[in-house]
Amino acid sequence: MLKSTPQWLKKSVFIAQAILAGLGIAFLWILITGRGMPNSSSNGQHFNPVASFADAVERAQPAVVSIQTSKIVSQRRSTNNWRPSRLRQKGLGSGVIVRSDGLILTNYHVIEGVDSIFVTLPSGGSAPATIVGVDKDTDLGLLQINNGGVNINLPTLNFANSDNQHIGDVVLAIGNPYGFGQTVTQGIISATGRANINLANYEDFIQTDATISSGNSGGALINTQGELIGINTAVFSPEGGNSGIGLAIPADLAKGVVEEILKNGRVIRGWLGFEEDSTQQVNIPIKGALITNVYQSSPAAYAGIQRFDILTAINNIEVSSDLEAKYAIANLKPGELVTIRIMRGEITQDVKLEVAERPPNI
Repeated sequence: MLKSTPQWLKKSVFIAQAILAGLGIAFLWILITGRGMPNSSSNGQHFNPVASFADAVERAQPAVVSIQTSKIVSQRRSTNNWRPSRLRQKGLGSGVIVRSDGLILTNYHVIEGVDSIFVTLPSGGSAPATIVGVDKDTDLGLLQINNGGVNINLPTLNFANSDNQHIGDVVLAIGNPYGFGQTVTQGIISATGRANINLANYEDFIQTDATISSGNSGGALINTQGELIGINTAVFSPEGGNSGIGLAIPADLAKGVVEEILKNGRVIRGWLGFEEDSTQQVNIPIKGALITNVYQSSPAAYAGIQRFDILTAINNIEVSSDLEAKYAIANLKPGELVTIRIMRGEITQDVKLEVAERPPNI
């Protein structure tokens, strides 16, 4: 004979079933509506489970333009005809509007040697442009849209502080690859301070894995706030194709070049008259810059600086590498007196020189 289930047990089972059913319904409600999911981080900012950079792109895109160039080149018609034919060669690039009246920043190699420049705005309008100034040493150039005297008010991009950019930050490259029209690619900052790549005399590149292709040169590298952090310049590709190593000129460097060109028509840099190399590359256990060549009739030559001297300080500020020396000298003002410390053998001495302006063809 079976015993009946106690009343208290029946109630306990009923309560447990009700609780489980309620939890199940609540869980389904959360999945369907998203309510109750974490919506803020520890600093109070909203959390978006699906990352989107649409706002940053929307802010930056109107200030990134396409550049079409052309120039006349000579080419032989055949091996049996020595008389050259004249052809018009076309080129493509990108640029960034940095002033609302149509001042555009781009790469020097985009506009080098051309005789025709047209700028196409994201809105679809196009206009001719002229060269305001260039700086070959950093591969930068400035253009001005020719608007026929009409007052225009174009969208611009703000320069970000390069010191706030870090390896691992998400970046977006905007440009005109292969003439397809404005295109956005995404990546991260892979490295900063890249140099000795032989693309320019003064190199301090941001390295990114965002795709940078032909036609992207001169375009914008932006952060997720839509600020300009660099000018896309090149892709490092020893074997052709896209290797995932894109290079951009940092915003701080580009901004300084723009200001110098607008103020002086060119970038004025200090020059002492010698070339330098890294002491580490030749296994010299001394921090500094190895002087590898001294130009005749230069401040260094007049002061008695010799090849294989080691530069260790400029105005009592230690120099730990050839790149530090190069940038420190470039920032000196022509005409000012500077004291440099050199080592010659085991002898250390301070030498005074008068800074000259860096010649354009060195």
